[in-house]
Amino acid sequence: MFCFVAVDEAASADCCTIAAAGVAVADAFGVQPLAAATAAQELSALYAIADVLVITPIRDGMDVVPFEYVVSRECRRLPATVVLSEFAGCARSIGGAVLINPWNTTEFAEKMIGAINMEENEREIRQAGCWSDFGGGGGGGRQLHDANEGWVRTTARLLQKEHVVMSFMYSRWRLVAFNLEGVLARACALPELVHIPAETAASLDSLSREPKNMVVVKSPRSRDTLDRLLGRTNCVLAAEHGAFIRWGKHAHWQPLLPNVDMSWIGDIEPLLEYYTERTPGAVIESREVSMAWHYRDCDLGHGAWQAKQLHVSLLQLSKRLPISVYAGDKVLEIIPQEMNVQVSHFLEIVVTRFRRLLKSKPPEDSLQLHGQSFEDEEGHGECFSSVIAGVDIGDADGYYSER
Repeated sequence: MFCFVAVDEAASADCCTIAAAGVAVADAFGVQPLAAATAAQELSALYAIADVLVITPIRDGMDVVPFEYVVSRECRRLPATVVLSEFAGCARSIGGAVLINPWNTTEFAEKMIGAINMEENEREIRQAGCWSDFGGGGGGGRQLHDANEGWVRTTARLLQKEHVVMSFMYSRWRLVAFNLEGVLARACALPELVHIPAETAASLDSLSREPKNMVVVKSPRSRDTLDRLLGRTNCVLAAEHGAFIRWGKHAHWQPLLPNVDMSWIGDIEPLLEYYTERTPGAVIESREVSMAWHYRDCDLGHGAWQAKQLHVSLLQLSKRLPISVYAGDKVLEIIPQEMNVQVSHFLEIVVTRFRRLLKSKPPEDSLQLHGQSFEDEEGHGECFSSVIAGVDIGDADGYYSER
């Protein structure tokens, strides 16, 4: 067997230490250390003769070395065995890799021994798993095909304000739905910091007072937050993903699900608190029938990493608890399972009420959707002669699809 340490020409002191350690190992166990800057062709040849590749970073980006190793072995029709740190960026991109926690030395040693003594049949199965993710199994080609298919299917174009205004003006009956944050207000972690400019609130109030308009504002935030921001307008307000709806200024809040099972909170809160303590800047938001874990104010890399780990843990809990988990814009939303219908068919509920109001009216109607949470609900606009769905109008250039 041999040990290969690849370094660049400006080798650091750490690399020299590793090389020295390799010499010590060689003296004790007969391992052959190689420390040198290596050409790509030679490196590929060394990968091809290596039975096992071990990469154990404690934090890493998208390392391409495991991919190069798998391809080199595949070219020689030899199975590849990859022992990879679970903290590596590519850990979830190589299905056949043996994942280890580099901080757990006992597990590391056991997995190393297992990789060296692995049965040929298991090696071939793991190689097939690695190769199918990105190689001859069509991974790269599949991604290109999906990207091309998405380009063909998309009907989104830059949002032209004049076009939207004209569509609105020439419609006799209009339903306009907005997301709160990202459209009407900047996204924030703390609900107390969510703010709608006075001019925007006045415009919404003016629109909502027109008898032929129905203006809907949807948000995952609580009823109290929406009352504070838009309580004086005549807008239809939907709080907590549509769990509560207020159909106008003088209407009372109506719970769409009167008896929601909240028994899961006792299991979820300790987990959220655990990750909050270990993620500076993270915030837990508790509401009446849902919870959220915000990492908007965290270090971008660390916050995203912690969110991924928390998401996995929550999905595991969802197998035995009546909850659903949604990943949003720097936030994880936890809602009761029975609210799934309200989340996925919220617009259908609003359109049904709108149609009842207009059942004796002419069909010249306009539906406008502004915000990402409406992306999957455009299909509920069959009763409208004009449908415009806009995305991210507040924070970026707006795009829309039109029917």
